[in-house]
Amino acid sequence: MRTVQLYVDNQRLDLFQDEQIQITSSIQNIQDIAKVFTDFTQTFTVPASPNNNAIFDHYYNNDNDGTFKAKVRASARLEINQTPFRKGKVQLEGANIKDGQAESYKITFYGDLVTLKDLFGDDKLRDLDYSTLQEEFNGANVQSAIESSSAQNVMYPLISSSKVWTYADGGTYDVSDITKPIEYTELFPAIKDPKIIDLIEAKYGVTFTGNFLTDQRFTSSYTWWKNRETPDFTSEPYPLTFNSGGSSCAATDIAGFVGTNQVNISYLSPYTDITTPVDWQQWTGAAGNHHIRVHIFNTSTSNTWYLDTYKNGTLNGTVTGSGDVSNNLALDFLYNTNGLTGDVWTFELRSDGALTFDYTVQYYFSIPYINTSSQYDTLTLSCSFSESSASITNYLDFNSSAPDIKVGDWFSGILKQFNLTCYPLTDDLTFQIEPLDQWYNFGDSHDITPYVDVKDIKIDRPKLYEEITFAWEDSKSFMNENFLETNNRQYGGLKETFPLYDGGKYEVKLPFENLLFSKFTGQNLQVGYCLTKAPDYKPYIPKPVKLYLYENQTTDVSFYFDNDSTVDEITNYMPFGTDCKRNLQDHSMNFGEEVSSLLLEPNPNSLYKSFYYPYLSNLFNDKTRIVTLECILPLSILTKLTLDDALFIRDKKYRINDMKVNLTSGKCNLVLISDWVSVRRRIQPDTVPTAGGCIFIPIKPPKGGWIIVSGTLAEDVTVTPSLPSDPINGQTYIRVCFPSNTTGVQVVQGLTFTGYYSDGTVAWTETEYFQQVDSDSYLLEEGGGYLLQEDFFKIKL
Repeated sequence: MRTVQLYVDNQRLDLFQDEQIQITSSIQNIQDIAKVFTDFTQTFTVPASPNNNAIFDHYYNNDNDGTFKAKVRASARLEINQTPFRKGKVQLEGANIKDGQAESYKITFYGDLVTLKDLFGDDKLRDLDYSTLQEEFNGANVQSAIESSSAQNVMYPLISSSKVWTYADGGTYDVSDITKPIEYTELFPAIKDPKIIDLIEAKYGVTFTGNFLTDQRFTSSYTWWKNRETPDFTSEPYPLTFNSGGSSCAATDIAGFVGTNQVNISYLSPYTDITTPVDWQQWTGAAGNHHIRVHIFNTSTSNTWYLDTYKNGTLNGTVTGSGDVSNNLALDFLYNTNGLTGDVWTFELRSDGALTFDYTVQYYFSIPYINTSSQYDTLTLSCSFSESSASITNYLDFNSSAPDIKVGDWFSGILKQFNLTCYPLTDDLTFQIEPLDQWYNFGDSHDITPYVDVKDIKIDRPKLYEEITFAWEDSKSFMNENFLETNNRQYGGLKETFPLYDGGKYEVKLPFENLLFSKFTGQNLQVGYCLTKAPDYKPYIPKPVKLYLYENQTTDVSFYFDNDSTVDEITNYMPFGTDCKRNLQDHSMNFGEEVSSLLLEPNPNSLYKSFYYPYLSNLFNDKTRIVTLECILPLSILTKLTLDDALFIRDKKYRINDMKVNLTSGKCNLVLISDWVSVRRRIQPDTVPTAGGCIFIPIKPPKGGWIIVSGTLAEDVTVTPSLPSDPINGQTYIRVCFPSNTTGVQVVQGLTFTGYYSDGTVAWTETEYFQQVDSDSYLLEEGGGYLLQEDFFKIKL
C-alpha cells in the first residue's frame, strides 16, 4: 500500500485518506525560464484533527495568540512510504467551519525551488556588476585586443558606426591608406557571453553548470556592447562621498540625514527636531527649505565631466562641465517645501578621460524665524564633506553602455539560440544547462511494459507544423537590408511552410540582431557596418547584436589603425562575424546554411542543423506516434524518473511529452512521443583534418554513476586523461590531440566509453571512431581556379 506523508516544521500532518495529491511535468517546463523549475504546487485540505489544530495553533479562532503565522510559508517536505520526494514550503490558506466546529484546513504546498524569472525580475544588463572587467578605454588596449591571438573577455569588433570603410579604392575611408586609418574611438566593445553568465551568477547567487558552457560554440559567442549611435564613452562613475564625518555634521540637528555617499531628505519639525537659536522668539511658520550644493574644482585636465544626480536610485539629471575652474558650482538646487520630503539623493561623476579633481558636497536646511529683537532672521543648519585629489580612471562604463535588454530576455534568448534546456539540480540555486538532444541522450532508460494498463491505450498522429520559422530581430544595416531585397528573406534566418499540415506554427524568434559582414576583395579582412542604407549611411542603435569570434588571421591582412599615439599597420587580427571554430571544424551562428562572408563557402554546421534538427526530424518521421496511456509505476522507478529518460514499451522507445502522477494511488498518466533518434552519450567528433589538432569530447556519466574511457591509439596521439582512465564521476571533456597525417592514407582510430550505474552494473558501452583524412584538396580547373557547380559549392575530393 502506498501512503503519502506531509511534514510541516518537522511535524507530521494528519491527511484525509481519500485526499489526492498530483504532480504534472512536461517538456515545456525546461524551455522557458518562466517555468525553469521542477516546482510542484498543490492545494489540498487536511482535517482539523487535534494534531493539526496544535500545529496550526487553531487558526480558525483569532482569539488564540499562537506562534504559527499563516502569512509566512512554513518549511515542509513530502514523502511517499517514508521515501523523500519533495522539499518545499506550506502556506496555510484558511480553515473551514461546519456546524460551529472546525472541519478542515486548506493548505498549498510549494516546491522549494525558485524560478530564474523571479530572480532576474525586471533587471537589465546595465544592472550587473562589471567591476571585474575594468579596463581603460584607450588606443593601446583596443589595438592589443584586435591583435590578440586568444579570445579576451572584452574585444573590439571591426564594425563601423560612422564610416563606410573601403579597401584600395582611393576613397575617403580607404583603410589601406595610412592617412585614412580606422580610429580606436570608432569602435564599440563586445563582451564574451560566458563572462556575462559569470556576472549573472555573481549577482543572483546562482550557479550554472554543464559541458556546453565550455563548448567553443558558446565560448566564441559575444554580445556587442552598443546602446547609442556613436561610441562617446565615459569613465565608470565615481561616487561622491558625503557622510557624518564631514565638517560640522556631527554637531547639527541634521547629522542623521547623511549617510555614506547619500543625503537623506527628511521632514524637520521646528518644534521637536530643531534646537532653537538663542535669540529665537517665534517661528514664522512650520515651513523650511532643504538645499544641496556640489562644487567640482581643481580639475587636472580639460576633459568634460558629467555629474549625475540620482533621486531614490533613479537618474534625476546630469550637469556637464569641463576644465579647471576654481569653485566651479556644478550643482545648486533648492529642495523646496519641508513637508514634501522622504527622498534619498546620491551623486556620481563621470569623465571623458582620466581626471583628478577636488569636490565639496554641502547640504543645509534653512528656516525663517523672528528673533528677540522682533526682526526676521534665518536659521541655517549646514553639513558638508570635501575631498581633494579624487581620481577617475578612464575605465569603460559598461553599465551605461549596456544594450537595452532585460537579463531574463538575454538569458532566454541564449537558451533559444542553442536550443538549450535549463533545469535545477538538487541545490535549488544550481542549474544544469545543456542542448536538448544531449539532455535526451544523457537520460536513463526504463522498461515500463509490465506496469502499463493495456486495456486503454490511445494512439494519435502528431500534428505537424504548417510553418517553421527561425528568426532574428530585423536589422537596419544596409548590408542586411540589401540581402533582404535581393533574396526576399532575412539573412541568417530560416523559414519553411508545409501547407498540407495542421499543427500550427513553430517559431523561434531571438531578441538579438545578426549582422551580415563584408570581406574586402583580395584581403582576408572582414568588417561590419551598423549604418543604414545609402545615400545617408546613418548610424543607428541596433537590438542586442550576437557575434562569433573566429581564429586569428595572419595572412593577407593589412590595414591601418590609429591608436591616438601612432598610426600602425595591422597584419593580424581575430575577425568577428557569424563563424567560429569547434573541434577543428567551422560552425555558423546562422540558422540556415548561408555562404560565409569570411570563408566564402557555405557553412553547413548551422544553428538549425546542430541544435534543432534532431528534435524536428524525429517529429516529422512517418513512424512517429503520440501515445497516451496509464500505468502504475513502482517507487523504484517513480522516484528516479525524469523528463529526459527514455521509456520502453515492448520493443518501442518513447520520449516523455507530459506526465501526471497521483502520489496517493501511484497512477501515472503519460503522453509519449515515438523516439527514432539514435542515442549517443557524447557528441560524435567531426572528421580530423590532415594537419591534425585537438578535439574535445563532452561526456556525462549515468545518474549517480561513472564513466571509464579505454582504448589503444597510435603513440603520437595524446589523450587527456590518460588511458585507461580512472572512473569519471562528473561531466567533463576528453581531450584528444592528433599529429599531422603523413601516411598518405586515411587513418581510423577509436576510443571506448563505458557508463556504469551507481551499483557498478554497466549502463552502456559505445566506441567513438576518429577518421583523419589523408589530404584536403579540391578539383581545379586548368587555369588554377576552383571547379564550381552552379550553386557555387566547391567540390571536395
